[in-house]
Amino acid sequence: MRLKLRPFGIKDRSKTELPTLIALSAIGQPWFSEFHLADMQIVGMVCEAMEPKDNDVSATARSLLLALSSEVLDADEVGPPLMELSNWMQRQSNGRIQQALDRLAHQSQRLAA
Repeated sequence: MRLKLRPFGIKDRSKTELPTLIALSAIGQPWFSEFHLADMQIVGMVCEAMEPKDNDVSATARSLLLALSSEVLDADEVGPPLMELSNWMQRQSNGRIQQALDRLAHQSQRLAA
């Protein structure tokens, strides 16, 4: 059984970048929701799962996730790493992205058990 742990499609810019841009623009707005936050968090989580812990992409992912864990989000702080990671993901193969999603789904299943 293949679990789906993503609010967006793989390599379809309208499904990957658009939700991210909408989520970023929603920061500070009354219509900001947990779904916007999840759209941004999944980018960091997938990138972190794809790369070794000691490289620039992983460090940027951790930086994004840290910024997203703040009680008050700042679009100027979240935007640069979010856009950098989103652009990086577009250059990755679908297979690498799917493997990262599978690892995240497996980890979430273990945590839920």
